[in-house]
Amino acid sequence: MIKTIVIPALLFLSSLAHAEKEVVVTCKGSVNPSMKPQETYTVNLTDFGDIVLQGQDAKASQIYIKVDAAEVIQRNDDHRLQLLSTKRQMGMVLSKQSLDIDYKTGKGLAQDTLTFNGGTKPRSIYLASCTR
Repeated sequence: MIKTIVIPALLFLSSLAHAEKEVVVTCKGSVNPSMKPQETYTVNLTDFGDIVLQGQDAKASQIYIKVDAAEVIQRNDDHRLQLLSTKRQMGMVLSKQSLDIDYKTGKGLAQDTLTFNGGTKPRSIYLASCTR
């Protein structure tokens, strides 16, 4: 039953991405929570229906979120965008990617966390002034 629902949903998202690379959200952001957000970041749909948070500057940090199942999209409504994905290799979870944007406050957080190396800090992008 779930496969029956998931496959059409993924095909629909994929078809939207093929039609045009769409900017979903625009934010100001920084990699340090104590810094004033300076870089402009956009949340884009890729040609494959995945999500990429990327900065306008070539040196800016980028987080790629693979949308390979309906469970990746935790919430997507007028109030919040919340995504949670994992990168796997040979059945092992190598890293987790997350994106959480609250449209009411305009703030958000994107993280890429290595899971196989427990002591490392996640790569984070702190977002502010987010608009759809």
